[in-house]
Amino acid sequence: MLTLGFATFALFGAVLVLVGAVWIEAYYHFLEQRQVTAKVVEPAVPELVEYQEAQGALLDGYRQQEVHLLVRSREKKVVIDLSPLPNTLEAMTHQYFSGRGALTFLTKEALTFRVQKASDGFSVVLTETGKSPAAAATMEGVQSANIKSLKGQQLGEDLVVRVTLTEAAQGNIEPRSTQGYDAARGLHKFTINLNPADGGASAVNKALAALSRIDTRDVTGCALAYDRSMRDQLERDALARALAPSGAFTDRYLRGALKRLGEVSPGGVIELGNGAKFRPSIPLELSAAGSQSFQATGYLALLRTFVAQLEPEPFRRNTLRGLIAPEVGSGEFDAIADTAEKLESQCGRERATAGVSGPTPGS
Repeated sequence: MLTLGFATFALFGAVLVLVGAVWIEAYYHFLEQRQVTAKVVEPAVPELVEYQEAQGALLDGYRQQEVHLLVRSREKKVVIDLSPLPNTLEAMTHQYFSGRGALTFLTKEALTFRVQKASDGFSVVLTETGKSPAAAATMEGVQSANIKSLKGQQLGEDLVVRVTLTEAAQGNIEPRSTQGYDAARGLHKFTINLNPADGGASAVNKALAALSRIDTRDVTGCALAYDRSMRDQLERDALARALAPSGAFTDRYLRGALKRLGEVSPGGVIELGNGAKFRPSIPLELSAAGSQSFQATGYLALLRTFVAQLEPEPFRRNTLRGLIAPEVGSGEFDAIADTAEKLESQCGRERATAGVSGPTPGS
């Protein structure tokens, strides 16, 4: 009986050991098959990503991705295929003149957006949209009598553009949005117009009065050195787009400025760089000049004076940029304008040394 009891006990112990071994093996097998998820956002170019660093990684302009790895996997690096966001903000322009303003967003695909108002301004949320380097550049340094600051920030897969209005504009500006299509470039256009609550009639009258004060001195002499330098430095097609009639609120001011250019230019005509001349008093000729105004001699110099007549000094560069180079970033435009003004100053010194007084047309 003792021998039989001992044998039974030993057999029972062996069974326990066997069951334990099977359970342990099954547990380790479970651990081997268990997966862990790491959320990552793809890098700018396909590259190897360290698994330990992948979790929580972020990159603007790309969709978030999930990568699954075995816990006991021997993989130390993973290759992630790029998956960009479905839409891209190719350009953003800001225009302001005589109390009115506009922010225009140009994208590859039709936008899905929402506008969120705040006590000191508003935000524009562009869903599933990244921004190009060109758009990021034009967002820098945006300021006017209406806009205190503008900041674009990528939040996940959405691009958020936060606009803070100046104290004077808060409560006096009514944002209104419109949508269109730029067929020439194949881009979708979304514009937020910043209109004065009172309609801006007094501002229009003020602008017309300022235009009437511009005279021959503003478009001849060394002002032409500035004019030529600006035209030479700015990209031709972009300048043409900025000055051509487009249905924007600035059209009436640009047309009025072009007409004034003809009135104060030598011979009373608008002269293009190719030698063509147009009489501003004839509507058909004025319209023809308007379609080629980026070539009009003295036009950029006149617009500079027009802006200076209306805007405080801190906002003049940005206002002029919005009229003639809205696709250029503020830093780049400052450098272009500095170069043009230096050439203008150099012209003045040379004329003074030569004993020349007063403007000389065509100099």
